[in-house]
Amino acid sequence: MIVRGRSFSGFERHCAFLNVGSNPDGKLAPFANVSAATGFDLIDDGRALARVDWDRDGDLDFWTTNRQAPRLRLLKNNLSSGNASSSVSVTLQGTQCNRDAIGAVLKLTIGSQTITRVLRAGEGFMAQSSKSVHFGLGKVTPNDIAQISVLWPGTNTPESFPLVQPGRSYHLVQGTGTATPKNHSPAQLATASPETLPPTEQARLILSARSQAPALAYVDFDGNLQTFDPNNTGGKPTLINLWASWCAPCVTELKELAQHHAQLSAKKLNIIALTVEAVSEDTTRADIAPAKKFVHDSKFPFQVGATDADGLRQLSVLHNLTYVRERPLPLPASFLFDKHGNFAALYKGPVSAQQLLADIDLLEAAPAVVAQSAFPFPALDGLELFPIGELDFANAYQSGGYLADARRHIQRAIDAPSTGNPTLDNANRARAWYQLGALEQSAHQWQAAAQAFAESSKLAPGQPLLKVAPGAALALGGEHDQARQIFTQTLAAKPNDPNLLHAVGKAFLQSKLPQEAIAPLQQAYALVPKNLTLTLALALAHEKSEDFPAALALYESLLQAHPNSAQVQNSLALLLTTCPDESLRKPERALSLATAANTAANRSSATILHTLALTQADNNENKKALQSLDRALALARATGKQELQKNLRLKREEIAAKIKPPSEQD
Repeated sequence: MIVRGRSFSGFERHCAFLNVGSNPDGKLAPFANVSAATGFDLIDDGRALARVDWDRDGDLDFWTTNRQAPRLRLLKNNLSSGNASSSVSVTLQGTQCNRDAIGAVLKLTIGSQTITRVLRAGEGFMAQSSKSVHFGLGKVTPNDIAQISVLWPGTNTPESFPLVQPGRSYHLVQGTGTATPKNHSPAQLATASPETLPPTEQARLILSARSQAPALAYVDFDGNLQTFDPNNTGGKPTLINLWASWCAPCVTELKELAQHHAQLSAKKLNIIALTVEAVSEDTTRADIAPAKKFVHDSKFPFQVGATDADGLRQLSVLHNLTYVRERPLPLPASFLFDKHGNFAALYKGPVSAQQLLADIDLLEAAPAVVAQSAFPFPALDGLELFPIGELDFANAYQSGGYLADARRHIQRAIDAPSTGNPTLDNANRARAWYQLGALEQSAHQWQAAAQAFAESSKLAPGQPLLKVAPGAALALGGEHDQARQIFTQTLAAKPNDPNLLHAVGKAFLQSKLPQEAIAPLQQAYALVPKNLTLTLALALAHEKSEDFPAALALYESLLQAHPNSAQVQNSLALLLTTCPDESLRKPERALSLATAANTAANRSSATILHTLALTQADNNENKKALQSLDRALALARATGKQELQKNLRLKREEIAAKIKPPSEQD
């Protein structure tokens, strides 16, 4: 309903009801409908309403928001001074409660009347009225004096603030008992007429977030089937234009594109102009003879053809995914795609060649420039408060599996113009090269990763840890001799750096060379024996080298130093339940440690649950092991750990087979 421009409220007018108090018999009277009298009866699809004395004249004005235009209204209370009631407004400041005093109960007493107000945070639908509490007093004399009592949040006894004069504004601070007058002079609000844009048959939409285009088949005027493939654009942007020979603006637009074809071609733009005249609105056969004659007479220098109903539907879907309001595509309409086949801009109505030339330059512009161009008028989108750079976009693309797009944004960061600060430029480029290395390593492109890491290291020579990364990538790729050479050179410069030794040891471990990891890790351990992460790495290196007593000794020492560490408990439990040396296995202790680790991790670690399942199975608690594996699988799926999921499924099948009845086993 909403995407088609309709509203749940239709054309209902807003309503305003007035509480008129009690009848002479003391019973409450019905509320009076004052919608028309007050000017509230607007035909708006309203959402939020907030009360505030905007012009500081002593009466409340209203701001309203709507789903459709006008999105924002100010309803200014223009009662004359002779008809307006007197009022008092106060602001609160808590000292023993929350500073804004949200939740305070205020009672104003003047003469025989008492008025109660509560200071609230949030009203109605996504709205917040002014924190200034307003009391309308009716007709009172200037000599009448009021008193306000405030029950502050978290207290049981109201605090009194005497000597409050009608027509004034006050500030009340908790614990003072004094109402401090505030300047309450009315504000002079200048009247202004809203700027209205002239009606137009044209619309231009630049997408700040691009989506992949669909593959589109069409027939050229020689009768050959052609395809626009977004994955094979030849590195060129593409404009798909929809037209009809009977559409005068279409004809004018096509002729202009032909006149400026040389300029557009210089920017590598590929134009595909498709007539919609092959699509019939009913069952009759479509007549494209006029379109053929028009194309024959015009001799356009770009591709022309005809789309069918399916192609038109695909472009309509792309349009509807872009606009909230679903409306039929007008003629002419044009879709601009960048060289990667991503939907970048939409033109409803004719687009000039000059506008196209400018927008082609936007296709490779920085995200901030594209975002600025996406607004039809000067505006802020909040991004200035949360700076987003090329590497942030690269991270987002990489996490989604779009590695080519991630590489493109990283390359932009590498090629970024100088800031005028060489130190900052080198740091930014080093960060970009390192991110590229990490991306290539995740794609198992070991040589490319090593080269990128090496470039990062060159730009940041003062960070020796960066020199380990190229060797680690080469080692993972099986180039062990090259990796050893890099590690040796790196350690020669700082042989007693524990962080560097630790990094080299981890690189050997990741490369499945645990025996070579022991020496640098042992050297680092001698320098910083109380480092938890380092000691765990050394213990793992001994374990992977099948020196199980040494590994157990290190794990036990860690458990003494960190008795509540889930990581230490899990590592020791795993070794005690899976150690090939039967003499070292301790199933019951392993189960106790794994249970403690799982509790410490709040049952939210798939890896620890896997260990728990192994220890449970080792103690013949197979049904509990299956439950642990099921929870671990759910967590692994939620975090996208594919390899762990595979291992968990295999272990589950193995344990499930053990508890099958004999009749169900093969």
